Amino acid sequence: SVHEPQHYSGSSRVKFLVDGNSPPALCVWVQRRGYHAQHIQDGPGLGASDRAILQFAKVHELVIFTKDEDFGALAIVAPTGVPIVWLRIGNATNAVLERWIEPLLPEILDRLAAGEEIIEVV
Repeated sequence: SVHEPQHYSGSSRVKFLVDGNSPPALCVWVQRRGYHAQHIQDGPGLGASDRAILQFAKVHELVIFTKDEDFGALAIVAPTGVPIVWLRIGNATNAVLERWIEPLLPEILDRLAAGEEIIEVV
């Protein structure tokens, strides 16, 4: 579901921050598709609060890839201007995650370009 879409003001190339509840291998997968991606452990750190992660993403113009519903709730209560891609797959191996998200990536990118701030991927 989407809450009041706002236009993503980042660069023409989307940059992703992969949250700590997703594997670092997701970063590699995204990078192989030509996009910048970094894992939270290489940014604010695994122990950072959700608010600190949102602030880091905002400052660096990053889209958050997460499996954590708390980010969506925070963005609804207090919109941050940080796009969030909420992956609703549950526990999955890297291979299963990659096969699941592969056909969905073009739509995710289109929705980001259209200004959606919260993209729930089911």
